[in-house]
Amino acid sequence: MKISDFLNKSNEGDWHTYIKNLETLKKVLAEIPNSRFFLEYLRTNVNKAKPRGWHRSDPIEKTPKTHKIHAYYSRIFNKTCFNRHDKDIGRPRPEIFVKQGSILMGPMPNKIEGIDKIYTIVKPFGYDFPDILEVDGMRFELYELCNPLYVRNQPNGEGPEPIIIDGFKTEPMSNKLYTKLYKEMISLNKQSV
Repeated sequence: MKISDFLNKSNEGDWHTYIKNLETLKKVLAEIPNSRFFLEYLRTNVNKAKPRGWHRSDPIEKTPKTHKIHAYYSRIFNKTCFNRHDKDIGRPRPEIFVKQGSILMGPMPNKIEGIDKIYTIVKPFGYDFPDILEVDGMRFELYELCNPLYVRNQPNGEGPEPIIIDGFKTEPMSNKLYTKLYKEMISLNKQSV
C-alpha cells in the first residue's frame, strides 16, 4: 500500500516527478533480498504519455486547428421588378473564394457565374464563417461546411469512408449536420469568451 501511495500519479505534479519517484523506488527495492521478482514485474519503462491523435469518431470540438474547413457559398440574387438582369455575371470572382480549376482543362476563368454556382472558402478549423457574406457589392449565403479529412472519400470512389468504432461501422455525418454542429460550437465558444 505504501508503494502504491508513493507512485500514485494523482499525487504527482507531472510525469518527471513520477519517473523520479519510480527510479528512487527501484534503488530502494534493489537492496532488499529477493526483490528482483517484484522488480521484474514492476513497470519501470514508463514514458511520458503522448497525446492520442485525432480520430474521425472524436467530437467536433476535438478537431485540430490544422484541419482546413471548406465553406460552400451560393450567391444571392435579389430579383425585383426594376432589376431582372443579373448584372454580376462575368465580374471577377472575389479573392476570398478559392480559384477553380480542372485536371483536364487547367485553370478556369475566375469570374462570377450563374446563380446556381457554388463558391468555396477554405479556412482553418475554428474560423467563424458568416451565414451571409457581402463582398464587392455581392451577397453570398452559406450553403454548408465540410471537413475533407473527416469525410475522407474511399480510394475506389464509392463515397465517404465509413467510421469504425469498437468494431462497429457507421457512416460519417452529413455536411448539413456538420455545419449545424460547427456553428453551434463556434456560438458556444463566443459565449464563453
